[in-house]
Amino acid sequence: MFVNYRQFARLFALASITLLLPLSAMAAPVELKQAADGKAAQGALALPVSSIGSLLLPSGQITVQGQNVEVGAVPEWLFDRHTVLKGVLIQLDVAGLAGAAPVAPTTIAAGATTPTAATAAASALSGLVYFNGGDWLKNLRRGRAKETIETADGQIYQGQISGVTRDQIAIDVLPGQSKNIALANVKNIVSPYSYRFSAPAGDVKLSPDTGTTLCDAGVVSFAPSSSQPRLASVFTSRPGSSTPVLKLPKSDLAGTEGGITKKAIAFMITADAVNTIAPAIAIPLTATLGTRRAENTLNGYTNANLLNDFVFKIPLVTSPTSRF
Repeated sequence: MFVNYRQFARLFALASITLLLPLSAMAAPVELKQAADGKAAQGALALPVSSIGSLLLPSGQITVQGQNVEVGAVPEWLFDRHTVLKGVLIQLDVAGLAGAAPVAPTTIAAGATTPTAATAAASALSGLVYFNGGDWLKNLRRGRAKETIETADGQIYQGQISGVTRDQIAIDVLPGQSKNIALANVKNIVSPYSYRFSAPAGDVKLSPDTGTTLCDAGVVSFAPSSSQPRLASVFTSRPGSSTPVLKLPKSDLAGTEGGITKKAIAFMITADAVNTIAPAIAIPLTATLGTRRAENTLNGYTNANLLNDFVFKIPLVTSPTSRF
């Protein structure tokens, strides 16, 4: 069987380059339905994400199925991706980027056309999500900050959000007094648990029959939904830098409990190095001391025997024992 080694090497190199490409260079299909006629927005996507606020997300991914949102990551000491945050999709849209003219999506029809390059370059996927579950939800909490819901008709409600369903969100505006708001009427939510996400989008198409928008999107980035600097800058950052310090939360998942800390690992490595190097230093010293001690002991025994033989003449074995 003849093998073209040059072609094989070329294919291997191409595969290696593909594996080494950053996630930002990859795009995945996205399907979305905007909120309309009292119905909340829905979507279908699975896109990579690296962080949310100050939370580091190793091998992170956001998945949206209908209105359900899940954020997965690989916690420390584990190898598989686990769902660390769960939430509800509030908004999902594809629009023109800031500073660019809005671009209308291409209509899918018989012999569908291809969007122009300007369309792909000036479009962005954006959404609003409210997180209400997951192992890392507690890491988003910032005290007992009040939450605010702004509606599309200009109303503002402030209090504590008590529940989110597929159709509405409830907020306790006063003790014992709750207000239910349709998700389709929600314009923005200011809360430690509410985040906006965005991603570059291209190849935007609209299906008039189903009212579904299709596009390709890349890596998702999250930002607090609040426009207030007080809420947007609560994450600690390095001196002289506005970039938040990303932290990998401690997980309570099975397999992560009792994990050895990095300091303990460093101490064990240091101790192992000392144990490895120490014999090289200790052997010459112990060998020298051991020889001296052995010589002194033998000399002591010899002198004692001579002294006993010629001076004390004490029998080494007692007489009853000598009979045997």
